[in-house]
Amino acid sequence: MATFLSKLFKPKWQSKHIETRKQALQELDSFKAEDLTILTQLAETDPSSDIQDLAIQKITDTDTLISLHKKVKDERKARLENRLYDIATAQSLSIFDLIIDLDLLTEMIIKSNQAESYIRGLARIQDTSVLLKIATQSRNAQIRQAAAELIDSEKELSELFSFAKGKDKAVYQITKIKLAEIRTFAQHQTEQQALVEKLLKDLDNLNKTEALQHFDARLSHLVKQWDSIKSIANDDDQALFTKLHSLCQQKLETVESTKVQTSITEDDTSKTTNIEEMDIEGTDEISETISTIQDTLIRFQNQAAKTLEISALNALIKTQENRWLEATQNSDLTKAQQISYQDGMTQLRHYLKAMQNFADQSNQLITKIAELNEFDLSPKDLERSRKTLKSTVNLIDWPQQFKLPELLIEASKALEISQERKDALAEKQLLIETQINKQIESVDLAIEDKQIKDAAKQLKEIQINLNKLDKKQADKFQAGISLRKNQLNELKDWQGFASTPKQEELCSAMERLADTHIDPSDKADKIKAMQQEWKSLGGTGDQALWSRFKTAADKAFEPCSLFFAEQKQLKDANLNKRKTLLSQLNDYINSVEWEKVSSQYSAPIWQTSNWKTAEKINRQAKQEWRDAFPIDFKPNKPLQADFNKLMDTFDEYLESERAFNISLKEEIVKEAKALTESEDPEASIQAAKSLQDKWQKIGITHHKADRRLWSDYRAACDTVFAKRNQAREEKRSELDEAIKEANALCKTIEDASASLETKTKDELKGLISSNRKQAELIPTIPTKVKEKISQRLELINKTIKDEIAQKEKNAKLDEWLEVARKANIFRLSYPSSSTEDASATQEEIREQFLSKVPLNSDLENQLEEAWDNIGKGNTQALNIIDELQARELCIASEVASGIESPSEDKALRMQLQVSRLSKGLSSNSENISREEQLEKALTTWYLSFGLSPEILADLEPRIEAARNALLTP
Repeated sequence: MATFLSKLFKPKWQSKHIETRKQALQELDSFKAEDLTILTQLAETDPSSDIQDLAIQKITDTDTLISLHKKVKDERKARLENRLYDIATAQSLSIFDLIIDLDLLTEMIIKSNQAESYIRGLARIQDTSVLLKIATQSRNAQIRQAAAELIDSEKELSELFSFAKGKDKAVYQITKIKLAEIRTFAQHQTEQQALVEKLLKDLDNLNKTEALQHFDARLSHLVKQWDSIKSIANDDDQALFTKLHSLCQQKLETVESTKVQTSITEDDTSKTTNIEEMDIEGTDEISETISTIQDTLIRFQNQAAKTLEISALNALIKTQENRWLEATQNSDLTKAQQISYQDGMTQLRHYLKAMQNFADQSNQLITKIAELNEFDLSPKDLERSRKTLKSTVNLIDWPQQFKLPELLIEASKALEISQERKDALAEKQLLIETQINKQIESVDLAIEDKQIKDAAKQLKEIQINLNKLDKKQADKFQAGISLRKNQLNELKDWQGFASTPKQEELCSAMERLADTHIDPSDKADKIKAMQQEWKSLGGTGDQALWSRFKTAADKAFEPCSLFFAEQKQLKDANLNKRKTLLSQLNDYINSVEWEKVSSQYSAPIWQTSNWKTAEKINRQAKQEWRDAFPIDFKPNKPLQADFNKLMDTFDEYLESERAFNISLKEEIVKEAKALTESEDPEASIQAAKSLQDKWQKIGITHHKADRRLWSDYRAACDTVFAKRNQAREEKRSELDEAIKEANALCKTIEDASASLETKTKDELKGLISSNRKQAELIPTIPTKVKEKISQRLELINKTIKDEIAQKEKNAKLDEWLEVARKANIFRLSYPSSSTEDASATQEEIREQFLSKVPLNSDLENQLEEAWDNIGKGNTQALNIIDELQARELCIASEVASGIESPSEDKALRMQLQVSRLSKGLSSNSENISREEQLEKALTTWYLSFGLSPEILADLEPRIEAARNALLTP
């Protein structure tokens, strides 16, 4: 019975039928804790993938989906990711707003091929190691590039640079540019710090000087210089400047207080007066000259001069020299004035000389920088280019205190990068030297064993490796190699080889080279080397042999000449590409009314998408310019200058827009933080979603600033959502408490309904009424839970009703047992005249006939009437039946009880049933229950007479069996 009940009340979602589980699943509500647990279980363990999908689609709780994602290992991961993405879209959120788990986000980004879904949100990832993982492992090229753009750490960029080299060209270029920018910035910081240190040193020297003439002018000049660079000074430098400036101010006050005013006497001659006026005028000219020189120095210290300004600077120097000579002709100079003039003019002349040298060497700089940027240079070429570039930079002799031109900065950067390459090549060359030493040992063994071919082959391999070394390192081996070559030549001569066979070998080698497909530049080098070797043999008188060698050399050089011609065409094509790009870029920039666009969108047609397009054009223009390489640098120089100027203008407009958009996002962050103080969580969440929409509509920004603001905005939104979740948790706690109270009440009712068999029928009916009143006290709870509680209560009441019905059956059985007892008594007394029991008086029999159990009044009256008729001997009033009638009554009882009749009466039973069908039944008889049919048959049986004891003994057990079958529990 217990197994049957467990199957009967088994939840539908646990059914073995898929359609039943689907129907049950549709009724589940993921906002209810109990239903959410069921949905989670179905999504994780149900054997049907369809059920799993439906369960996943029903779940709306992000944490539950993320937890499932960590547990499953199959294709459900992708379905869970899609579900998370759908939830984010439905709430107008980015996937980055919905998922805080960084590991899950990273996994989704790496596997995704939909760049648009994730690129905008990458800026919110602060962990550079995660960005590095995405940049190296993502399936999507755009995502890898976007992640690379967001990495700012030199360490991670260096790792990415090494990884992407030869694998991902776009990422490689991005990291290469960013690393160069970082190193340039570091160099710029170093140079700026050097300027700060120099100015502090000059201020310290001014404090210690004894030359007090124009002390205030010199101090003012240094203060002006400090104002232009103080933003880059650290706290210690600021403190030192404040201290030195204070000391100089004190010294200046002392000088002013000790000045002696000289008065002019009345008897001075007019000539003396004129001389003094001339002195004053000369002094003013001296001060102005010094001031002009100092201002010029300050200008060029903060801004590099252009080559067009060389003649102007030269003229200024000559003008100030003449001005100084005229001003000092009739005036006395102080030592401080003389020092200021000489020091300033020395710096200007040095600067002018450097500018002239720079102008003369600009083309050389461009060429050598380009050479150093080539990645396939041999160590010898690399060192030669470095030395040439260093010599050019040293020849220019740029003064340290003046701002460097962009080209010199590029030269410095190129030298720095090439130094790293040089170090790497040095390690490589150390390995080559080790290999050469081993090869030399092999040559010695071959010569010793007179293995000429092997020795010659080893020497050739040694030469190949020597070509990979720079000249200085290769020279260390030349003496030993020459010695072994001589030994080999002697060995060849000793064996009878002469120069002709060697030249024939060269011819063969040149012919092989002509048929060999190798890099054209390498082939050209080999051709040249063979030609040199031919010359070293002293030529030949055999014209046919020489023609053979020359023909082979010409044939070998044909692909080389074609290669060099193609290189020239490629450079020309790249130059044309840059010209076209420059023209298109100029047309685009000039086509936009930037003044209107930049004045807070007075032109309504300029939307966020236009700015994004502008930013994309800016980035693409730079990339296409870089891609148009190799190129001839001389014709490219003016193009490069125009391109740089256009891009500077373009960048300024974009920077202005980025700054404005950052201010918009700062306002959104303020509004989001204000929402955290709201007392209405749902309204706050709607407002946060509205702010999210505003955020997404804002255009281009700086990545770093955007990520910082996004972090603040996300923190505020997290606080708002946390408040909403807290309110939901409180409501859920209230529901849980109500459910707990309902279950407790239900348990109380169940306990009160125990031990039903000990209660009377009236007590059981009262218990049902009490249970229903108790059920009305159940608090307000979710419908599903209430239905289950109601089912429990109905089950209790059904059990009670079953017990009442059983007690009624027991009472009915007791009643018929009593009727059978009484019938047996008056049957023994039938007929009364012949069946008197001598041992019992009539009164005693009458006493036994009295009912021991309350009977139905109608039945009781019929029994009493039969008893009276027996006592009076009125047998005609009794129901006298024969054996056939008795058997028919037995069969009627058996039919009503649903039991089989004995085999000897089966034919009679069939006959009676056919007879009943043929006669037809009235509508009333059709509605008589089996119990009523049995009662009718039993009543007739127990009120019937005339059967012999033998027949009664045979049929009475059948009547009892039919009675007990229907009434016994």
